[in-house]
Amino acid sequence: INEVGTLSADGKQIQITSKEATGLFIISGDQITGCGSSRGTNGLFGHWLGSYSAWCDEYTVGTSPAAPSTQIIAILPKVWTGVIAGTAIGGVSKHNPKSGENIGKEKAAKGWNTYDEPRTLTIVRQEGRHVEFLWKSPHTEDKWIGMLSADGKQMQVSSKNASGLWSITGDQIFGCNSSRGANGTFTHWIGEYAAYCINLAAGTTPPVLSQSAPILPKEWKGMVAHTNFGYGGKYNTNTHPSSTLSFNYYDELRTLVIQEQDGRHLRLLYKTNTQSFPLIGTLSSDGKQIVIANNYVSAVWNITADSLIGCGTSRGGKATPTFDEWKDSYATWCTNLKPVQ
Repeated sequence: INEVGTLSADGKQIQITSKEATGLFIISGDQITGCGSSRGTNGLFGHWLGSYSAWCDEYTVGTSPAAPSTQIIAILPKVWTGVIAGTAIGGVSKHNPKSGENIGKEKAAKGWNTYDEPRTLTIVRQEGRHVEFLWKSPHTEDKWIGMLSADGKQMQVSSKNASGLWSITGDQIFGCNSSRGANGTFTHWIGEYAAYCINLAAGTTPPVLSQSAPILPKEWKGMVAHTNFGYGGKYNTNTHPSSTLSFNYYDELRTLVIQEQDGRHLRLLYKTNTQSFPLIGTLSSDGKQIVIANNYVSAVWNITADSLIGCGTSRGGKATPTFDEWKDSYATWCTNLKPVQ
């Protein structure tokens, strides 16, 4: 399997992706650990949509296989209750209260929509680190799968529409991720997307969250390190088609502009050397992370007082790609941005 990867600016993380998989690994000494998700195997979009996995890997430098973790993972409480903050283009899934405006239609309604709603996670089964659970909203419920990290502090989750990495601390689950699709077609899969963050507490009483979100600086500038296979993103500086290009990389200047912020929900503009493209984003409840998404991109960035750093993945390259073109051209990238004073 041809995978590409990009290191974060501090060398402590590596974002990887391939035709079927995407994941984020932490580098510490002679060990690499991380989690991710995969989709499909046989090249058909229906299989891509309906076949998904969540995994967590552990590697050690050298040719000797790392011994499997012997750490005992705690049994998670059965019921978790909390809230979600979501920003979306289109219906994305029936959990979205505005899904009826888009699902079943050829094109999503223009403009973004936002929602802040209750959610419930009910664990159906846990076998060691392997988890199956129901994700419930006021509108519907569906089954998800989860994979716990070796230390039990993270859970990679995946479903028909979504994938993400959540943190587990005591009786709290929190994290950000993206989702796609609405009515089972490839056009909706790439054209409808959401960025959201969740906060859950064990039991039936939701966690108490801050009612105020930090106001982000309007403009950020910095660098992106970009590694791709094929097109690997619409704004790849190498314009050769994926059939003749196997591997490419570059380091370039980037600018991020906050066009609109409504509490935790944002519209952004990401500028390359020659072009610009829109993004949607959602802030975590503590304001320390932002998840972003558009037709091609999904990423989670960390926010500090003077930096916006993180890694993400992209797919496709053409304005109207086929499923194979979108799947077979992929990229990883890491940004390091500073606010413009």
